[in-house]
Amino acid sequence: MVTDPPPHPCDLRPSTDYRCRQIVHHAITELGHARHVDPDHPAVRTHLIGSLIDQAETERTTTITNLIDSGYTPIEISILLGLR
Repeated sequence: MVTDPPPHPCDLRPSTDYRCRQIVHHAITELGHARHVDPDHPAVRTHLIGSLIDQAETERTTTITNLIDSGYTPIEISILLGLR
């Protein structure tokens, strides 16, 4: 089976769009329901967002390690993270 090469990092800059916002909203709501709390309460919502941010940062660290192991350069990684 032939697979396409991975996209070039310059084609994968972060972006927030309608779908991204929908997914984040859904994640907040689902996490609130999983924790049996009201995701619409401002303090609870802030807590849930903080939890998702912490998890995303853990995922980012693991992914960066995988990128380095795969031979990506620091510049390519910074592009993927939206830092350049």
